[in-house]
Amino acid sequence: MYKKGKKVEAPVGTGCDFHGYGEEIRRQLESRIPRKKGVKILDVGTGFGINVEFLARLLPLGEKKIWSVDPSEEVLDNAKKKIQESIPELAADIEFVHGSADKISFEDGFFDAVINVMVLHHIEHLEESLREMTRVTKSGGKCILIDYAPEAHKLEWTNPHYESDFFKPEGVKSCLTKLGMAAKLETFGLWYLIEATK
Repeated sequence: MYKKGKKVEAPVGTGCDFHGYGEEIRRQLESRIPRKKGVKILDVGTGFGINVEFLARLLPLGEKKIWSVDPSEEVLDNAKKKIQESIPELAADIEFVHGSADKISFEDGFFDAVINVMVLHHIEHLEESLREMTRVTKSGGKCILIDYAPEAHKLEWTNPHYESDFFKPEGVKSCLTKLGMAAKLETFGLWYLIEATK
């Protein structure tokens, strides 16, 4: 796993579910994901594969295509193996791609939705990453960004996290607005959600 561009050890199979916020996060995502047939979704930051598995289960078999991008080949291999073992019938709907949030190797306007869950605080170059995520979002499509608020540095972490690792939600929203997105911010205590439409 990568944090601010540097590889960090992250135990696989720890049952990590976003400090207990996973269920509410998925509930919020579920109401915002486009449901049209043939929808194309990008999951930025594969991590433990929690989000890509949720997206694969949420949308009907064969009616969507999900790409998950991560800078770690090890993370991608682990997530791919997990998907093949837990939901083999959905594996064909998912493609794992090596890359980073600030260098997404897809053409402009390729995706109906770009999803980023609890990854921003790992990102070194926020503005470049947001620019790339908005670039690959089609007109009328949306970016859904979820991350911890700066106060979350007080939570228990496997690796050290500092207040400076986290971006202020208002700053993220402002950057998206400057990039031409219509962004709406919602806060949920120690985490926030930004839904931005192109």
